[in-house]
Amino acid sequence: MAANGFLVFDESRTNTLTQDEYATDSQRIGSVTSGLARSALHNKALHQVSIMVAALGQLIADKGNDASDEDLLLLTEQLKSIMGGEESFFFGSDGRKYRFGVDEIGLYYEEVESQ
Repeated sequence: MAANGFLVFDESRTNTLTQDEYATDSQRIGSVTSGLARSALHNKALHQVSIMVAALGQLIADKGNDASDEDLLLLTEQLKSIMGGEESFFFGSDGRKYRFGVDEIGLYYEEVESQ
């Protein structure tokens, strides 16, 4: 069975902001300021990023490949595989059309010009 090496940070969600607190947090909106770091804010941010990455890793593992952070080029190819090729399109909640895909640098997305 393929393994997913991407793990969720703060799985227990202790000492973290709620979604409502995070959505309105001034440091999330305007960036962290000088001084002591607020662990609850950082825990929430790391949790959000890591849970999305873990989900992508699980999609790779579900396709029968080991998901690992040891080889960027291999991971890029695996992401291309689960995305169905070089690039795909979707419509955002704003009604605009976007293109996303994977290139030699990593994931990208951009708005597609309306015609």
